[in-house]
Amino acid sequence: MLFSVFCFLSVLGATVVCAPLVADEPALEFLYGLRNRGYHDTALDYLESLETSRLLPAGMRDILGYETALTLVIASRSSGDLEDRYQMLDQAQALLREFIATRSKHPKLYAARSQLGNLIVERARIKVGEAKLGDAKALKAEARQLYDQAFKECGLLEAAVGKELDLIPKVLNMRDREEAKLAARRKQLRADNLQTELLAAAIREEAADTVPAGSEAWTNYLVEAAGLYDEIYKKYRSRLAGLYARMYQGRCNHRLGRTKDALGHYGELLDQPSTPESFWNLKTKTLRLAMDSWLDPQQRKYVEAIKQASGWVEAAPRSTQRSPDMLAIRLSLAVALQMQAEEYEKRESRDVATIRNSYEDALKNARFVAAEEGDLQEEAAELVLALGGRALGDPDAAPETFAEAQKAGKKSLDEIGPATQEVANFEALLLRSKPPQREAVRQQLDKAKSSLESAQNSALASYRLAMRLADVDTPPSELNLVRYFVCYLYFTREQYYDAAVMGDFVSTRFPQSAGAKQCAKISLACYLKLLEAAGEQPGAFEIRNVVRATRWIADQWQDTPEAIESLSTVVPIMVNANALELACDFAQSLPEASNERAMAELVTGQALWAAQLSSQQRNPNPSNPSVVITGDDAGKNEGPNALALLLSGYEHLPKDAQVDASLATAILSLAQALVANDQFVSGANEKAPENARKVVEVLEDETFGPLALIDRDHEAAQNPIFVQESLRTALQAYVSCLDSDPVAMMAKAQQMMSKLRKAVGADDVGRRRMLAIYVTLAQTMESNLAKAPPQSRKQMSGVFESFLAALSSDADDPGTLNWVAETYASLGAGFDDGGKALDANASLYYQKSIDAFQNLLGQINLQPALQTQVRARMAEVKAKNHDYQGAMADMQQLLKVNPAAVNLQVEAAKILKRWGSVDSTKYSDAIKGVRSSEKGGIWGWGKIANATMPHAQFRDVFYEARYEIAACQCARAMTLSGAERTKQLSAADKTLAVTEKLYPKLGGERWSSKYEELHDEIKRAGGALK
Repeated sequence: MLFSVFCFLSVLGATVVCAPLVADEPALEFLYGLRNRGYHDTALDYLESLETSRLLPAGMRDILGYETALTLVIASRSSGDLEDRYQMLDQAQALLREFIATRSKHPKLYAARSQLGNLIVERARIKVGEAKLGDAKALKAEARQLYDQAFKECGLLEAAVGKELDLIPKVLNMRDREEAKLAARRKQLRADNLQTELLAAAIREEAADTVPAGSEAWTNYLVEAAGLYDEIYKKYRSRLAGLYARMYQGRCNHRLGRTKDALGHYGELLDQPSTPESFWNLKTKTLRLAMDSWLDPQQRKYVEAIKQASGWVEAAPRSTQRSPDMLAIRLSLAVALQMQAEEYEKRESRDVATIRNSYEDALKNARFVAAEEGDLQEEAAELVLALGGRALGDPDAAPETFAEAQKAGKKSLDEIGPATQEVANFEALLLRSKPPQREAVRQQLDKAKSSLESAQNSALASYRLAMRLADVDTPPSELNLVRYFVCYLYFTREQYYDAAVMGDFVSTRFPQSAGAKQCAKISLACYLKLLEAAGEQPGAFEIRNVVRATRWIADQWQDTPEAIESLSTVVPIMVNANALELACDFAQSLPEASNERAMAELVTGQALWAAQLSSQQRNPNPSNPSVVITGDDAGKNEGPNALALLLSGYEHLPKDAQVDASLATAILSLAQALVANDQFVSGANEKAPENARKVVEVLEDETFGPLALIDRDHEAAQNPIFVQESLRTALQAYVSCLDSDPVAMMAKAQQMMSKLRKAVGADDVGRRRMLAIYVTLAQTMESNLAKAPPQSRKQMSGVFESFLAALSSDADDPGTLNWVAETYASLGAGFDDGGKALDANASLYYQKSIDAFQNLLGQINLQPALQTQVRARMAEVKAKNHDYQGAMADMQQLLKVNPAAVNLQVEAAKILKRWGSVDSTKYSDAIKGVRSSEKGGIWGWGKIANATMPHAQFRDVFYEARYEIAACQCARAMTLSGAERTKQLSAADKTLAVTEKLYPKLGGERWSSKYEELHDEIKRAGGALK
């Protein structure tokens, strides 16, 4: 009977004290829903799952221990096992003490201390219950000591709260931030103090049960409790808690036999308005107590009881009809109606209709209560029999009402937890068992699995029956809770389609219900399971429903932990399904401040970057800049921007994020995307140096940077490919940053080069990989020097030269030596402006390149094909260095061995054309060739064109040869004047025109545009029109 005080204290703690947390964390609503409906095991499992959730807000995480303790206390009341009750109270006590010790500044500190006092009361209450079965006197004495101890604890707690309240000024300026915090703290302390005062009064009231009823001690306890309640009412009469104190004061007076006083208190409360809902609940509880006073043998005011109760039952919402208070009111109403019928039967002039109707209504109400399992069921069943009704049916019979089926389902559901644990225990035992014992353990495991399956089947069958038995009077909240459990049980049985349908129904039709979010999460989990089962070829059904379920959760419960978890879970799944635009959409739907946003953007950006690389490899199109997405292009191209996503993810990444191989690879992808972006924009974009510096920053980041991970030998940097790619990217980045700090960047580049050579290995594959890297670096260096200002170009070249010299002296592999020679040539090209007079720096680096090629040719193991390639390249550099005779001599030597090598003939013709810039007669040699009495003459562009024209595979060389003939003719014309000049220009124009007539398309845009440009040049020089 007195449990209602402590239930009210629990509600007070959840509503008054926890209001900010409920607003912050909707998960508490679901917890309270489970707890209030008696699903204590499920509530404890839910709290345990929250402990490991990455998405739980700090405010909610701080009170998990407190809420678990409170749930254990409430669960202990319904446990039938004495040992289990004590064990749950011990666990709750340990959690509360831990909370008090570790959260000394938390707003719920005093509430936790109050709950410790409540724990003592719970132990006393157990002793009182034991007294009914054992040594009553001794057990009640123990209980009395516990009640007295709890009462003292309340006094100490009131004093502590009062002391802190006295330190807060009476008048506060709410506009001042600090004083506003003090005001909020004062409000919290007053709520805590009120809760403690109510607890102290309730303790005195319950202590009366430890002494004989009617004794002086019994009277003193109840009088003291009534006085304490009266003090609370007078202090808080305008607040709900004060009105509850008045109600409890009336209850004490009723127990003391002061029925009129009790009814006076109840009357005050019943005259209160019935709204809002909290007042309706108060009046319901008051009417329950008032019914006891009206029906007291000294009062027998059954007419007033019938009037009040009938009106209240008729007006009560259907969702409240089966609450404990309403059941108690209906049972009392049945008793009042029975009293009325019996009273009318005693009269001389019997009112038969009133007697019949009273008995019928009494039986109807008694049957209603008897159908509901609970403390009142047995008493109601006896009244049904007394009124002439049938006895209760077989307890093993199938449920006939929603409530019966729901309770049967709950009973089976409570069996699932222990059964699941038993299966887990036997599975672990089976792994540890020796061969002789394994068969016996396996049999026990099979039996445990069968019990678990039976409990699951029974729970599901009962809950499905409850759904069928639901009627218009069934509270929607109860029905939706049943649907949630059906959804959950379907999922545990791997009936994913059924679970998804039920979950979708509850979450979309009743999104405000307590289990809606959990149903939505189960539904999404089902579609993910179906997607997983579809393998590498998921269908549109799975993808569409995963997307729909995720969007619903994200939109309906925006920015909640459930929404964040769903979005972050689905992003990598969409990536794996190659639904990259959806993955991008979901990643950017996450709150910017969340840790999950960063990882989602990195994962999606990495996938987009890989897709773009794959696209470029399949469709190389160097003339189309849209293939590479630049920082300036963000938002201009269709589809998501890989680089922008990677950058955003990196910038939002929290410093305490867990570094794994996935994260490390994503950061490397960002660095590579920045390098690629730098290569595209480096020609004319001011952001190029900034991009290069960003690459270095990313690579060297002390927490996530690939280089830092490699240096620490981090487990995320153990993959050899990751190491090689990181070092290669770093080397390229340092070379790109030479203009900012040449000396420092070159030192780092040398260090990377050493590490990279070691990482790729000394085998043929490693050497080929290094050669490819060297060539790329040479191109980067040439590009950087070309755009560098004159004042820094020399310094950059000097630093790089020292690096090349050291590398050349240490290296003995052809790949490295070839790269050195090529890089020297690139350095020379950086100073070569194409004029007749060669720049001294260009000549110096060209000569170093030639020397490096000579050094390479001195390698005894150099293959003949590579020797030819190196000599041809050296001849080209000699020509750039204006050593035309040396270049031609090298080419003629090569052509003696390979006279029909088209590529060598082309290079020889180019050298002759370049020679023509200082000796115009060489233009004619470039066209007609140079005959030799020995084997190995130079064909010239004319013969190259004739030789390649019949062969489709050489068509591009043919277009080039015809173009170069006209170019040589035009260049020759520019050295002449008068008629000869006009003649040469006309010949050049005709050469182009003939080729265009034979091959109108010229193989594509490349040669068409070059031919057009040369036509224009001829026109400007005064020659024939096209």
